[in-house]
Amino acid sequence: RIEEKQGKLRSSNLITELIAAEEAEGEFWDSGALFGVFQKSSAVKMDARANNMPGHGSTVGRRGQESGGNSGYSSRYPKLVFIDLVQKELKRIREEAIKEEKANGTFMVIEEDIYKEPKKRLGLSKKQQKEFTLQNSKRKYIIRKREKYKEALEKANQLAGAHIEIFEEGAQQWEHMKVLECMVTWVENGTKPKIEHKVSKLNGQMDMVGDPHIRDLERERYYVSKDTIFDKAAQDKWLENEKLRKAREKDEKQRLKAAEREARKRREAREKEKDAFEDARDRAIDKAREHAEAEANKVAKMKVTKMEIQETVKSIYHELRVGITGEAKKVSMSQARREAERRWKAKYVDERVGETEAIWEAAEEQRINEEKNKEIKEAEERAKKENDGRLAMEAAQEKDRAAIRERTTQLKSQMTIKNFQKAVNKAPMCEHMRVRHWGDCYGKGQRCLDCGAELTKSESSQHIGIGSGEDPALVADVNKHRANESSFRFTDGAHLRRVEEERLRLEKERREMKLEENVFYDFEDQTAIYEFDRRHKIYFKDKGVVRQGVQWTEGELEELREKRVQEIELLDPLEQIKAKRELDLFYASFRPPTFRAESIKRQAAFHDLLTTISRINSFRQRIRELKDYRVEIVAERGGNIMQLQYLHLQVFKLEVHLKQVGNDLQDAASRKQVREDARIAWQRVVEILKVAEHDKKMTDLARVGVEGNALEAEDVVRDLADQVRAILRHRMKEERKTRALEERAKRARARANELKLTLKETQNMIDMMHYRVRGQLIPTRFGPRRVLFYREVDKMLCVDFPVGIQDKEVPGGGIRARLYVPIHECMSMERGWQQSNIVAMEREDNYCKEFYKKERQMFMEERYAIAKEDKAMKELDELRRSLAREETLLYDNVVLAVSNAREFIKKRDGKREIRKRIEEALVRDERKRHLDILQWTGVGKKPRPMKDYERVLFRLRAKRRIKKEFVIEMAKQAESETLSALAAERAKKATAQTFEFVMNEYIKDFMTDLAAETIAIGMNSKDRAEANTGIVFAHPPHMQYDIYCVLRKWWMTKKAELKKMLETWGVRSAQDAERMEQAKREQAELEMDIERREKEAKEKARQKEKCTEMAKEEAFSRRFYRAELKSTLGERRLMMAEEQYMKIFLKEEQIEKEAAASKYNVYESSEDTGPSAKEKRRAELKKSAAERNRIKKEIEQMRYEDEVAFAIRAEEKKKEQLESLRAEMDLLVYDGQDMNFDDDDDVGEINSDISSEESDDSQEGEDEREARHKEEEERKALLTTDEEVAEDRLRRKKDRLKRRRNKAKRRAEQRREAAERRAAEEWERALLEAQVKHASREMEWMEEEEEAKEVEKELFTHQTNCNKLKLYGQSKGKEELRMKAVARKKREHSDKCVKANIKAEEWRARCAYVERKRHKNYEFMIEQTMFMDTDAITKFHQRWETDKLHTKLHTLYFRTLAVIIANKAEIVAGERRMMRVQELLLTNQSDTDHKVKMMADLWKTHTRTELLRLYRSGLGKKIFQKSRKRTLTLVFQGWVRYWLWHKGHKEAFELKFTMIKQELDLKRLYPETRDELERREYGVTKNGGLKVPEVKKTILQRHKTRPIQCRYCKEFYMEEHNHGCACAYHPGEYRVSCPKSCPGFSDPKMVTTKCMSHRCRRWTCCDVREEGDFGRNGCEMRAHMPPPDGDPDYTAKVKEINAKDKAVLDNLDKELEAVRGQNHILEAFKIKSDQLKEISDDLVEQRKVVARYEKLKFV
Repeated sequence: RIEEKQGKLRSSNLITELIAAEEAEGEFWDSGALFGVFQKSSAVKMDARANNMPGHGSTVGRRGQESGGNSGYSSRYPKLVFIDLVQKELKRIREEAIKEEKANGTFMVIEEDIYKEPKKRLGLSKKQQKEFTLQNSKRKYIIRKREKYKEALEKANQLAGAHIEIFEEGAQQWEHMKVLECMVTWVENGTKPKIEHKVSKLNGQMDMVGDPHIRDLERERYYVSKDTIFDKAAQDKWLENEKLRKAREKDEKQRLKAAEREARKRREAREKEKDAFEDARDRAIDKAREHAEAEANKVAKMKVTKMEIQETVKSIYHELRVGITGEAKKVSMSQARREAERRWKAKYVDERVGETEAIWEAAEEQRINEEKNKEIKEAEERAKKENDGRLAMEAAQEKDRAAIRERTTQLKSQMTIKNFQKAVNKAPMCEHMRVRHWGDCYGKGQRCLDCGAELTKSESSQHIGIGSGEDPALVADVNKHRANESSFRFTDGAHLRRVEEERLRLEKERREMKLEENVFYDFEDQTAIYEFDRRHKIYFKDKGVVRQGVQWTEGELEELREKRVQEIELLDPLEQIKAKRELDLFYASFRPPTFRAESIKRQAAFHDLLTTISRINSFRQRIRELKDYRVEIVAERGGNIMQLQYLHLQVFKLEVHLKQVGNDLQDAASRKQVREDARIAWQRVVEILKVAEHDKKMTDLARVGVEGNALEAEDVVRDLADQVRAILRHRMKEERKTRALEERAKRARARANELKLTLKETQNMIDMMHYRVRGQLIPTRFGPRRVLFYREVDKMLCVDFPVGIQDKEVPGGGIRARLYVPIHECMSMERGWQQSNIVAMEREDNYCKEFYKKERQMFMEERYAIAKEDKAMKELDELRRSLAREETLLYDNVVLAVSNAREFIKKRDGKREIRKRIEEALVRDERKRHLDILQWTGVGKKPRPMKDYERVLFRLRAKRRIKKEFVIEMAKQAESETLSALAAERAKKATAQTFEFVMNEYIKDFMTDLAAETIAIGMNSKDRAEANTGIVFAHPPHMQYDIYCVLRKWWMTKKAELKKMLETWGVRSAQDAERMEQAKREQAELEMDIERREKEAKEKARQKEKCTEMAKEEAFSRRFYRAELKSTLGERRLMMAEEQYMKIFLKEEQIEKEAAASKYNVYESSEDTGPSAKEKRRAELKKSAAERNRIKKEIEQMRYEDEVAFAIRAEEKKKEQLESLRAEMDLLVYDGQDMNFDDDDDVGEINSDISSEESDDSQEGEDEREARHKEEEERKALLTTDEEVAEDRLRRKKDRLKRRRNKAKRRAEQRREAAERRAAEEWERALLEAQVKHASREMEWMEEEEEAKEVEKELFTHQTNCNKLKLYGQSKGKEELRMKAVARKKREHSDKCVKANIKAEEWRARCAYVERKRHKNYEFMIEQTMFMDTDAITKFHQRWETDKLHTKLHTLYFRTLAVIIANKAEIVAGERRMMRVQELLLTNQSDTDHKVKMMADLWKTHTRTELLRLYRSGLGKKIFQKSRKRTLTLVFQGWVRYWLWHKGHKEAFELKFTMIKQELDLKRLYPETRDELERREYGVTKNGGLKVPEVKKTILQRHKTRPIQCRYCKEFYMEEHNHGCACAYHPGEYRVSCPKSCPGFSDPKMVTTKCMSHRCRRWTCCDVREEGDFGRNGCEMRAHMPPPDGDPDYTAKVKEINAKDKAVLDNLDKELEAVRGQNHILEAFKIKSDQLKEISDDLVEQRKVVARYEKLKFV
C-alpha cells in the first residue's frame, strides 16, 4: 500500500487520475494521488492564495467537508496544472524504472529504440525479426496514411485560438464562437484522424458564455472571422450607453415594483373596505330580521291579521293533506292554522328584510361607483405622468440623433474625393447609374435616365454574367470562346482579337498559363474512378450519384430533379427550404464554373500521374526483391539434394532387419496369445462363477421377508376395504337425509316464495289506496291529473281532464272533461319512474361509495405517506443535527487536543518528551547512514558517519518538525477517540431502532392473529345462536355474533309488532263494521227516497216514449204482415208449379228406367239395369255442388246473423255503459256548473200526482209557501190587462224553472255527497282490509322464511357432511386401490424372487463344473509355451523365455520402425521442400516476368495517355512533323479542287435558278398549266393562293404515314414504305467460332492450335465479325415488324376504351350486386307467404265462425 501511494507502484493510480481529470469538466480537480499527505507545490500554493482556492488554510476535517466528503488528504488543483504535474511525475517514474532495470540487467529492448537504432536488431531471433518487420511495415503504413492528412491537421491546428462564425441549424442564425483547442483522435487502426475542436460561445463584449463544448467543424457551416480593430472611443461610448440602458432598466423595474406595491396596497385597502361593508350589511340585516320577527309577533296578534291568516287555513289544510308542498299526511285544523301563522310571519319578515337589503344594495352600488371614479382619476394621472416621461425621453433621443446626423455629415464631407469620375475608366456601354421608376395604368418598371433603356427585367442578364456597362454580345462571344475555342465562329481577325483580349483581361494569369500549355484535360476524376463509374453507372444512377463516369443525360437529370422536387414537396415547410437549398447545392456541385472545372480536371490528371509513378516505383522495388529471393532459393535447393541421397541408403538397410525381427516377434506373440487366451477363458469362467455365487446370495437375501410383506399388504387391503364400505354406508344414510332435507327445503322455500308474492300483491293493494283518494294528483300518459273517483268493477280511475284555458271569467274558455284510466297503468308508470330513480340512485350510491372508498384509501395512503415522510424528515433532521453536533464535537476535541498538546510542549514533561523523540529520530538517522556506508558500491558520493555539529544541527532542525508531528499525532488521537465514542453512540441508536422495528412487527402479527381468532369465535357463536333460536341469517357467511343479535332482535320485534297490529285491527274492524252498517242503512233510506222520486219521473217519460214506439212498431208489423202474406201466396204458387214439373220429371225418369231395362237398350248399363257409372258420377257431382252452394249460402247467412248479433250486443253494452256513465257524471257536477234543462220542458204542466209548484217547492217550509201564495194572489189582483197577465204567466214559468233547477242541483249535490261518503268509507274499509291482509301475509311469510332458512341451514350442514364423506371416501378408496396395487406388486415380486433363487442355484452348479475343466487346460498351455529359440537379437540362436523375448523383440521392432519412419518422413519433407523450392523458383520467375510486363504496359499506357492529352499542335511538333507537312499539302490541294468544284456548282445553280424563274413566269402567264402542275404536285390546286388548301387525310392514309419503330432493327419506318427487303438480319448466331472454310466450324473436335489465329466471335451465317446494332449489318433481308406490344397511341386508345367499358361494367356489376343484396326474390317470396298466411288465417277464422254457428243456440 505504501508503494502504491508513494512509491514506484503508484503509476497506475496516477494514470487513473490523469484519465479522469482529462475527461472531467470544470477548472479544478481534487486529488491526493501526487502526494500521500496534504501539501502542494509552491506554484499551486501561490495560485491558491491568488485565487482564494477553497481549502487553503483550513483544517483537515474542514477540507474534507469542502472537497465533497473525500479523504482529508486530497488537494484541489487547477485542472491544467494537475495534468502537467501528473505527466511530469509519470515521466520521472518511467525514467527511474528504466535506470533501475538497466542497473539490474533486466532492461528489455523497446521497439522505439529499435526503430531509432537499427544496430539493436542484430541480437534478435528470426521470429522477433519477423515480428519486427511486420511492426515496422505497420508503422510505415500508418505514417504513410497519416502523411495524407498532414495538411488537414495543420489547418485544424491553425484554427486554435481563432474567432469563427458557426451557423446554427436549429436557430437559423450565425453564432460567434472562439476555438480553444484542436483535439485529434486517430480511428480506423490509427490511419484516419477524427478532428474535433473545443469551442465556446462569445457575447458582444467578446467574453466566453457557458461551458466549452466539442464540435466537428467539418460538418458545420462556418468561416473564420476577420481580426477587427475596435474603435476605443466607440467602444467607450457603447459601454456608456450600456450603463445608461441598464440604469434605465433598473429605474423602470423599480418604478414597476413601486407601482405594483401601490396597486397591491390599493387592492388590499379595497378588500378591507369591502369586507367591512359586507360585515356591516350582515349585521344590519340580522338586526332588521330580529326587529321584523318581534314586530311580526306583535302584528300577528291583531284581529285583522288573524282574519287574514284564517282565510289561508283551509287552502293550507288541503295542501298538507294532498301533499302539494311536501309529503301527504293527516293534519288537523289547528296544525294547519299554526302552519298558516308561521308562513305569514315568514313572509312578513322576508318583506322587511328585503327592504333593508335593497337599501344596502343601493349603498353598495354607490360605493362601487365611487371606487371606479377614483380608479379612473388615478389612471388618468398615471397616464399623464407616463406621457410626460415619454415626451422627455423622445426629446433626448431626438437630440442624440441630431448629433449623430451632424457627425455623419462631417465625416461624409471629409471622405468625399473631388473629380473622382475622371479617375475611373469609362465602360463601353451605359452603366445605368441614374435610374427612374415609372408606372401607369398598364404597368410599372425602371428606366435609365442616360440611355433610356428599360431595366425592369435586367436581372435575367445579370444571371448570365452581364453586368452594368458591359457589352452583351461580347460577353456571349467570350462564353462561346471559353466553352470551345476550336469551334468558335468569328467574323474577322479583329473580332477574334477582341474576344481574346477580353478573355486575357478577365482571366489574367490563368489565360496566359493556358496559352503556354500544350496539354488539355478531359476527366474530372481519376481514370480508375471514371472507369469504375462507367462499370457501375446503373447502380450509381439508382442511388442518385452524379459524376462524369456515370454519364447522365440532360433528360435523366431533369427526371432526377423532378423526383427530388416531388419528394421535397411532401416535407414540412422549414424542411423544404433546407432540402431545396441542398438540392441547388447538389446540382451546382457537378456543374462547376469553367475555371473550377479546369482546376478539377487538372487536379485529377495530377493525381493520375502520381498514381502511375507510385505504381512504377512499386513494380521496380518488387522486381528487385524477387531477384534477391531467387538467389536464396537456389542455394537452399543444393543442400536438400545431398540430404536425400544419404536418407535413401539408410532406409533400405533398416527395412531388411525389420522384416527378420517382425517374423520372430509374430511367433512369440502367437505363443503368448495362446497362453493368454487359455488364461482369459479360465478367468472368464471364474468371474462367471463369482457372479453366479453373488446372484445366489442376492436371491437368497431378496427372498428373505418378501413373502411376509406380501401377506401384510394383503391384510392392509382387506382392512381398508372394510373401512371404505363403512364410509359408503354412512354416506348413503347422509345422502338420503340430504335428499329428504332438499325436498323439505324446496317445499319450505316454495311456500315462502308464494307468500312473498302474495305479500307483494298486498303491498300493491296498499299502494293502490293512494291512487283512489279523491283529489289525489296521479301520473297519466297526458300528465299529472287529479282523481275524481274509483270504479271497483273494472279497476278504473276517473280523473279530471281540463281542455283549453280554464278561466271562470272567460265564458267558454275551457272544457272540464273526464278521463278513465286503469289504475295499474298509473301505478306501473309511477313505479317505472321510481325504479329508474332507484337504479340511478343506486348507481350514484355505488359511484359515491367507490369514490369515497378510493378517497378514503388515498387519504389513508397520504396519511401513511405523510407520517412516513414526517418520520423520515424527523430522522433526517435528527441525523443532520447529530452530524452537525458530531462535526462540532470532533472539531472542538481536535482543537482542544491541539491546544493541550501545545501547552504540554511548553511544560517540562512536554520538553522531555520532545527531547526523547528528537534523540530517537537522531538514532534512526545515524543507523540509516551506517547502513548506507555498509551498502555503498562505490558509485556516487560516499556516505560518512554523522559528526557532532551535524547532530546539533539535526536536533535544531528536527525540533520544530517533531513538535508539529506531536501536535498532529495528538489531534489524530483525539479525532479517533471522538469517532469511536460517536460510533458507540450510533450503535446504541441502531440497537434501539432495531428493537422498535422488531416489536412493531411482533405487535402487527399478534394483532393479525387476534383478529382472525376473534372472527372465528364470532362465527361459531353465531352458529350456536342460530341453532338455539331457530332464526337463521345465511348471508353473508362471515356475519359476526353481534350483528346477528341485532338482526335477530329486529326480526322478533317485527313479528311482535305484526301480532299486536293484527289483534288491534281485529277489534277495530268489528266496531267500524257495525258503525258503517248503521251509516249505510241511513244513507240507503235517503237514497231510496231520492231514487223513488227520480224513478217516478223517469217511468212517466219512459211510458210516454214506449207508447210512441209501440205505435210505430204496430204500423211496421201491419206492413210486414201484408208483405209476408203476399210472399207466402207467391211461394205457394211456385210450389204448385214445381210440383207439376216434378211429376213430369218422375214420369220421364220411370220411362228411362224401363227403356234401360229392356233388351233393346244399346247404351251402357249395369248388370242390375241401373244408371251407368258416368251418370252416377254426374249425379254425385251435381249433388255435391248443390250441397256446397247450400252450405255456402248458410255460412253467409250465419255470418250475417253473427254480425247482427254482435252489433246488437255492442249497442246494448254501449247503452249500459252510457247509462252508468250518465249516472257517474250526474254525481260529479262541479261547482258553478248548471244542470242542463230546456225551457221547452216547462211549457206545459208536468203530469204527476203532485202539482208542479208543489213538486218544485217541496223543499220550502209551510210559512214560506203560504207567504209566496199570498204574494202571488196579491199580484194577480193587481193585474188588469191581458198583456200583464201574459207577462205574469211568463214570469211564473221562469220562477218555476228556476225552482226546478235548484231542486235538481240539490238532489245532485246530495247524490254526490252520498257517493263521496260511500267512496271514503269504501276506501277506509279497503285500506284496513289490505293492511290486515298484508300484516297477516307478512306474519305468515316470516314464519315460513324462518322455517325455510332453518331447513336450508340444516341442508347446508348435511351437504357439507356429504361432501366431506365423499372426499374422505374417495381418499380411502384411492388408498385402497393404491394398497391393492402395492400388494399385487409385492406378491408378484415375492413369486419372482422365489423363481430367481431356484434358477440361481442351478446356474451356480453348472458354472463350477466348467471352471474346473478350464483350469486344467490353462495349466497345460503354460507348460507348452514357456521357452523359444531365436537369433534376431544376438545374431546367433539362443533360448529365451517367451515373455522376455517378446518384450525385447517388441522394443527392437518399434525402435527400428520409428527410425525408418523418421528417415522416410525426412525424405518426404526433403522432397516436399524440393517441390516447394521448385515451385518458388517457377513462381518467382513468373512473378518477375509478370511484374516486368505490367510495368512496361503501365509505362506505355502512361506515355500514350500523355500523348493523347496533347493538343494537335503539340502532338504534331512531337511525332507528326513530316506527316503533318504532307497532310497540309494534300489538304491545300483539296481546297483548290473544292474551290473549283464550288465555282462550277455556283454557276450551275445560277443556270438552274434562271430556268425555274422562267418556268414560274410561264405559270403566271398560263393559269391552266399552273393548276394542272399543282394538282400533280400537291393533289389539289392553290386557286391562286399562296398556301396549299388543307385536305383532311383518311384514317388509312394517316395510318400509313405514321412512323413505327421496328421490333428487330429498332429503326423507324412507314407502313407505305415497308417491303420484304427493308429490314436486314442475321439468321445465324453471334458466338466464338471458326470460319466456314475451317473444318472446326462444323465439328468442334476438329479444332486445332492453328484455329487460335482465326477463332473469334463472328456470325455463323456469313462470317462477319462485327456484331452490329440490332443486326443492321445482316446478310438476309425481311420486312419490318411493328413492336410486340403494338403501337403506343393505338394501345393507349384501346386501353382508354377498355377502361371506359370496364367502368360501365363495374357500375352494372355494383348495381347488380346491390339488387342481389336487396334480395327481391326473398322479399317477393315473403310477400307471397304473408298473403298465403293471411288467406290461411282467414280460412281458419271462417271455420271458427262455422263451428260457432253449430254451437249457436236460438232463444
